[in-house]
Amino acid sequence: MTIRETLTCAATILAAALLVGCSAEDATLAQADHEHGGGEAITIWTDRVELFFEYPPMIAGAPGEPWAVHLTDLSTFQPVIEGELTLELDGPDGRHTFVADAPARAGIYTPAPGLPMSGMYDLVMVLRGPQVEDEIFVGPIQVFASEEDLPHLEEPEAVGIAFLKEQQWPIDFATAEAEQGEVTGGFEVTGEVTHAPDALVEITAPVAGILGFDRNQSAPAEGARVRAVSNASWPPRPCPPGAWRSPGTTWRWPRRSSRRWAPASRTATRSRFALPSTAP
Repeated sequence: MTIRETLTCAATILAAALLVGCSAEDATLAQADHEHGGGEAITIWTDRVELFFEYPPMIAGAPGEPWAVHLTDLSTFQPVIEGELTLELDGPDGRHTFVADAPARAGIYTPAPGLPMSGMYDLVMVLRGPQVEDEIFVGPIQVFASEEDLPHLEEPEAVGIAFLKEQQWPIDFATAEAEQGEVTGGFEVTGEVTHAPDALVEITAPVAGILGFDRNQSAPAEGARVRAVSNASWPPRPCPPGAWRSPGTTWRWPRRSSRRWAPASRTATRSRFALPSTAP
């Protein structure tokens, strides 16, 4: 056998192996494409709970397979961790009841109902427990007569990002019904909050005069307790023009004034000012 014949033989054997491999892979893919459906994933909201559950294809007379029933308490958006869940299925042969005494794990019940006859069954889930109670009308569930009657499973179109209930429960979250509304446009910026450079307020005193801080240190503050005095008023009356006083003394005039003032215990006889004996 020449070198050319040897290479030709090897190439033929390799091509045959590739064809066999491709045929086996195609057969596997074809088998996967013909997997059967019949189950469903359903989400229902009530005023008290959020129900999300998945169930496998149901065949009449076959042993029941576990369902994955997720229940969320909408008052706290936390999983239901205690209570009894009852599945009531009304069908062609009457009512069938299946009870899960408690969650298999937090928020998840795993009942495994099996039904003897094919047909449509109306499902109602009843939750009873100290945490929350509710009655949820789910609707029709189909039971098939045999595996040959199961529909072919079509690959669902990927929509959005999966966010499992087991991922939601450990964090603070809430769900609400989507509603149509208006969204105000905006954009994010960075900046620094400062005061206005020309923010200046001028306050004008109601009377003319000079404020002597050292002479008013003993003045009572607003709300302070004071002694009752005769002819006293608050706030104090303005100082007569040209007069002054020290704490605890009477009003005094400059020596050049010809006016006279009465003692502290009396009011002035020739003035419109009523002067208290002490400061309030």
